[in-house]
Amino acid sequence: MSTEFSQASRLIVRNWDIVKEIHKAEGELTACLRAFLFAFEPRFAQCQWWGDEWRLIREADTQIYVAHSAWKRADGYAIWIGIENFSVEALFGTDTFASLYVWVSGQRPQLVSALRRCLDEEADIIGDVQTKGNSAYVVTNPLRKCLPEELDTFDDVVGTPVLDFFSCYAGRAEEFTRILDEMKTTEIQQPPERDK
Repeated sequence: MSTEFSQASRLIVRNWDIVKEIHKAEGELTACLRAFLFAFEPRFAQCQWWGDEWRLIREADTQIYVAHSAWKRADGYAIWIGIENFSVEALFGTDTFASLYVWVSGQRPQLVSALRRCLDEEADIIGDVQTKGNSAYVVTNPLRKCLPEELDTFDDVVGTPVLDFFSCYAGRAEEFTRILDEMKTTEIQQPPERDK
C-alpha cells in the first residue's frame, strides 16, 4: 500500500520543528489577546461614564460586554455593548473581523427597533445602525485589522477604537434606559393575546 502525500504535507514534515514553534507561538498570541481583552475593566474605570452601576461580563474567551444595572431583567441584561470575535484570525488574518456592537438580548424586537430609531437620528455615532432584517444587533462596527508593522502600536490601533466605541454608547445609558423602561411599560399595558 502506497500513500500519496501532498506537497503541503511534505513541507510540514520537512519543517516539523518550525511548525511546532509556530503552533506554540499562536497559542501564546491567543493568550496575549485574551489578557488584553480582559484587561479593559480598569481602562473603562478611568472613563467618565463608568461607575458602580456598570458590569463587565466575559461572555467567552473572545467576547466581553458591558451592561448597566438598569438594563438587568429576569433573563439577563437586555442591552449589551460589546466586542466579539477578538481572535488571532480576526485581528491579523484574512477571513473575519472582530466586531464592536450594541445588541439586545432575548426576544425584544420592539426594543431593537426603538434603539435603532433613536440612533439613526444621531450624527455622532460610531458604526452602522443595523436597519435590515430581524437581527438583534442595533449597531455594529468591524474592528480593523492590525498590520504586522503596527504591533508596537497595537493599543492605539485596536485599544483606542474599542474604548471610543464603548464610551460612545455607554454615554447614552440614560437614553437607553428610558427607552427600555418605556418598552417595559408598553408590554405591561398591552393585554396578553388569547389563544384562538
